[in-house]
Amino acid sequence: MARHSLTRRSFLRLGLGALAASPILLRARPALAQSSESLLAPIKQVELPPSIVGGEPWHATGMWARGTLAGVPAGSLIHLVEFSDPQNPQIATINIRDIRGDCRDIDFYENFLVCGLIRADDRRRVLIYDISDWKNPKLVSTVQSGDYGTVHNVFVAGKVCFLPTIGRGQGELFMVDLTDPANPVSFGPVEFEDKVPTNVHDVTVIGNRLYAAAWDTGFWIIDFENLDNPQQLRYKLIAHHVYGRGASHNIWPSPDGTLAFTGDEAPGEPIRIFDISDPQNIRLLGQYRNGNVPHNVVIDGAFGYVAYYTNGVRVFEYSNPQEPKEVAAFIAEAASGKQ
Repeated sequence: MARHSLTRRSFLRLGLGALAASPILLRARPALAQSSESLLAPIKQVELPPSIVGGEPWHATGMWARGTLAGVPAGSLIHLVEFSDPQNPQIATINIRDIRGDCRDIDFYENFLVCGLIRADDRRRVLIYDISDWKNPKLVSTVQSGDYGTVHNVFVAGKVCFLPTIGRGQGELFMVDLTDPANPVSFGPVEFEDKVPTNVHDVTVIGNRLYAAAWDTGFWIIDFENLDNPQQLRYKLIAHHVYGRGASHNIWPSPDGTLAFTGDEAPGEPIRIFDISDPQNIRLLGQYRNGNVPHNVVIDGAFGYVAYYTNGVRVFEYSNPQEPKEVAAFIAEAASGKQ
């Protein structure tokens, strides 16, 4: 069976409800927008050792995948899952309990794993591991900062790692220069003459354009220059749009950049579809809703993939963005809690 082509980012967000938290490894199937055939088919269940957060077991809080290696953060544990043989995935685990660390998100840069920390001893905010030998990851550097107290998400673009810091303080958007991973340099925040993005929860970067979901300050669209030369980094604000009840959790654009899809982490909130073709006149076009709490949405080609807290992974097509239609779903057995 041919596999539907997914970007590495798609595989991450899909993983929130699939490989990571369910935890099931899925194959995506090609399908017509009107087909009732599932786009998702389970391949293998992956057992991931949990960490304990607030007295509850956490198997995963997200996932990035590059090639056949996935990084799965889970609080005080960070799992690496190698799935070149989907029937026999291999796992290595990094334990950061000794620094009382809590990792919620990771990303890759060359042969390095970048881990953002919600909390840790000694103002540690980011850990960088050499994963040239993925079975034996080696800590090569730590970013420490008193400018921000938490790193909720990380997103690498070029030689820049973006750090949404919602959770403490103003939740501004900071950055790390990864030119020399053994000596990373923290800088920022992103700010403009008349406003500063605050309560930034998550970002997506496609090309040189950054899309930021910023909780009660809505979403921001920012263009960057020189992502491969952080010392010469420049940026300009393209759009800022406030909407809804103030729970903007993540955002992803359509492949052509004319639509933006937002997920709001609150009961009953829909996936909203905005027309962003004119940044000065952003318009709500449609909504996809199933009555549950959405966690993240990612767009891959003609389909949107949504990971829900307790309702698995849902797939919709948006050929008519005013009336998106669900075309597939996957719910793990005994689904409960966050997915």
